[in-house]
Amino acid sequence: MTTNKVLVRQYLRRHPATPTKAVNGAIRTLHRLKADKDLKHICHVELSDDPSQVMPNGAGFRRGNCSVVNVEPRDSEDEVGAAFTLRHEAIHARVIAEKGKEAVEGGRGRQHEIAAHEETVRFGQAWLAREKDASTRKRIEEELADEKASIAHLKAQGDEV
Repeated sequence: MTTNKVLVRQYLRRHPATPTKAVNGAIRTLHRLKADKDLKHICHVELSDDPSQVMPNGAGFRRGNCSVVNVEPRDSEDEVGAAFTLRHEAIHARVIAEKGKEAVEGGRGRQHEIAAHEETVRFGQAWLAREKDASTRKRIEEELADEKASIAHLKAQGDEV
């Protein structure tokens, strides 16, 4: 069992308001799909009304450090939404751990956001290809549509600047 998995479980035990079924199911799904390599960059998962995002741990955003992931309630309603959110935010945590805060500051933040959404789409497409359950496939397709809409929106913002 990895250290980060233990930390996530400890956090979930201490904060029972976090929808543990969806978050734990998402972590299991990421492990099953072998899409969990970036989870090592997450210290723990929180749930609040703030948007889903990567937040600094006590040491701040620094190269080599893990980050905290906040998951908004809308993203933790089911396992599919939580898996997409954790995968996407883990990508951001990886970039911060590898390159430090400078990697996402300035004009490069939008580029990294687009790249993270594109990587999340590839994850979703691979999951969709393996998934047999019809209701799960439908939810994956919904999440993929959301990710693609986010990419289009971010690219359109770049054209306006």
